Amino acid sequence: MHTKVRLNDFLKQVERKAFRIASIAVGNPDDAMDIVQETMLSLVKSYANKSEDDWPKLFFRILYNRINDHFRRQTVRQKVMKVRSWFASDGEVEDIIEQAPAHSSAEPYRQLHSDNISASVEDSLKQLSPKQSEAFLMRSWQGLSVKDTAKVMGCSEGSVKTHHARAVRRLQELLAQFN
Repeated sequence: MHTKVRLNDFLKQVERKAFRIASIAVGNPDDAMDIVQETMLSLVKSYANKSEDDWPKLFFRILYNRINDHFRRQTVRQKVMKVRSWFASDGEVEDIIEQAPAHSSAEPYRQLHSDNISASVEDSLKQLSPKQSEAFLMRSWQGLSVKDTAKVMGCSEGSVKTHHARAVRRLQELLAQFN
């Protein structure tokens, strides 16, 4: 099979998981989509000629780097906005809730329960340290091996095991109500 087709298939395979990871990490679906698209473009531009076995490790390393870049840019923006607010006059603030699209479901109670569980999982993941969250998402959601996760995270295999075990333990505590 041609490399472009295989790479396209790989990107289709990881797109939803990557979006979910980015959404949980940054808390904004638009920013998450931008991060995933930037990650995909970067993989295609720089690593399409690498072995297929290397694509998952490279992709998720790029993804986590993009997420970290997002937080760095956000920190800078917040500092700039703080300075601007000193000079700004009072203006109207847009109502974000009114602009949000309505969510409909054929079974509202089931959807509400599902939404509550999803929100609890996302909130719980946000309570983990960045390294614990990264290790958990790569090991448990992506199914990467300890070795591959260590390469992606840039740490030892022992650190991955420790971060993952602590993440699992903490998530069990935080999500005990759903057991």
